[in-house]
Amino acid sequence: MLGDLFHLQRIDVYLFLIFAAVMVLAVRGQIPQVETVRKLIATFDDRGGVILLLALFTAWSFATSIRLFYWALGLISSGHLDAKDAVLMMALTWVTGSVWGLFAGALLKTLTGAQTVAPPMAVSSGMPATPGPAVTIPVPATSSTTVNVSSDPPPPPAKP
Repeated sequence: MLGDLFHLQRIDVYLFLIFAAVMVLAVRGQIPQVETVRKLIATFDDRGGVILLLALFTAWSFATSIRLFYWALGLISSGHLDAKDAVLMMALTWVTGSVWGLFAGALLKTLTGAQTVAPPMAVSSGMPATPGPAVTIPVPATSSTTVNVSSDPPPPPAKP
């Protein structure tokens, strides 16, 4: 009833509650320190944190796909949508293949314990090295020299 009166959406109420909670904490002087927040975020930067986040996102995407299936079945049974509608098929394919498969695949890859190998990076630019005879990378402004970095693998050692 209040939502009809002021045209409030659920997200508006959530944002207001979060804002009000932060204001109450600020008035009481109980806002967490930056170092405390940094430590909390650092807990997700290890293998256990990644597994936890991937498990949560996998469960969330699975629940979303189930809700989409039931919503689509409701539209079909009420006659609002044809069972062969291309948009519906595309949405179901996207949810089951892309969204759920993305998180579930990443979770399985993480749980196997295999180490991922990052592509080789250029010395100072942070960009992946491109194939070629040599890459010239300027060093930051503290020096006037350039560094030549070969992006080709080194030749095998000579046999004695």
